[in-house]
Amino acid sequence: MNTLLDVNVAAIIPFVYVLFKNFQTANKKTLALEIKQQDHLKEEEFIYLKVEKSLIKIFIKDIIFVESLKNYIKVKTTETEIIAYKSLTSIQESLPNAKFLRVHRSYIVGLDFIDSFSPSKLMLNGVSIPIGRKYKDEVKKALGYF
Repeated sequence: MNTLLDVNVAAIIPFVYVLFKNFQTANKKTLALEIKQQDHLKEEEFIYLKVEKSLIKIFIKDIIFVESLKNYIKVKTTETEIIAYKSLTSIQESLPNAKFLRVHRSYIVGLDFIDSFSPSKLMLNGVSIPIGRKYKDEVKKALGYF
């Protein structure tokens, strides 16, 4: 009877091992697909801005900078400029902090579009953006300028 149990255990252990390895492989593939899908969704994030009587969809990945014009904002994207009735603070709250930085009381810039920077200004796609005294330390920290 003991030898019969030993034979069954010896046959079951490799079988269970193979099943466990297959489960781990499938789990890794599932996690990789979920991460890829989340990255794809992040690329497709957007906001709506009210322009006159309609809402315009703007993809967050296309925003170069946002400029305050008193009660309005000018959003410069890779394709166009949009002027909408909204405050700079309210749009700053809707933009992800990891991709955008407030550099002046009148400007929020997209970090992906910064060509060069100095302690007093940034260059974004050929446009010079000033850096405010109040925001200088935060900009230096975010951009790694020491």
